[in-house]
Amino acid sequence: MIKTLHVLQHVDFEGPGNIAAWARDRGVDLHPVMRFAGAPLPRTAAHEGIVSLGGPMSVHDEAAHPWIRPEVEWLREQAALQRPILGICLGAQLLAVALGATVTRCSEREIGWFSVIPEEPSSNGSWLDPAVPVFHWHGEQFDLPPGSRRLASTEACPTQAFVRGRSLGIQFHLETTPGIAAALTRACADEIDDSPRVQSRNEILADASAYARLRQQLDRLLDEWFPTRP
Repeated sequence: MIKTLHVLQHVDFEGPGNIAAWARDRGVDLHPVMRFAGAPLPRTAAHEGIVSLGGPMSVHDEAAHPWIRPEVEWLREQAALQRPILGICLGAQLLAVALGATVTRCSEREIGWFSVIPEEPSSNGSWLDPAVPVFHWHGEQFDLPPGSRRLASTEACPTQAFVRGRSLGIQFHLETTPGIAAALTRACADEIDDSPRVQSRNEILADASAYARLRQQLDRLLDEWFPTRP
């Protein structure tokens, strides 16, 4: 049973979003780790889980962000300890590198609301709903770490999600709230262009009901990955 969730945050405008709401509803202690502000990586125990959030930087930007390499090494150690880990977007790329994969540019950037295609619907768990568009904001992708299983893809990104042991990486965002989406459109406005899979700010923010559908998938995922009941 998970009692504490360590949430690694890489920029001030991409916080835990509805992960915090899930933790509050289930009595889980959420421990924010502000990596961008120099917070140290935590020691973990068997009843604790880890979430590594997104960010606009690349895993290759170690010179500009010296916390990247230590976090990759720490994630590798935590995976070896069989701690349950969820990596989201940049966090999934850091986790993939920790598990032996590489990160490269996508064929095209994905920004906005797009569905993902399950690789093996019967083995994805109950959380992934291919009929519900999820929120994307990325221009890079990870390949499949050795020994892991692909869960989902899109045309532009062959590996949208993978699982290996207690490590799960998802390229898309289920935690996003309207506030986070709006903050991204401001902080990363230069990435919104006329590419085929890049939506406008108005398109991104138009459907307020989309976030409730995201929350439903997020809750199912977190309940499965970080069980709080025996």
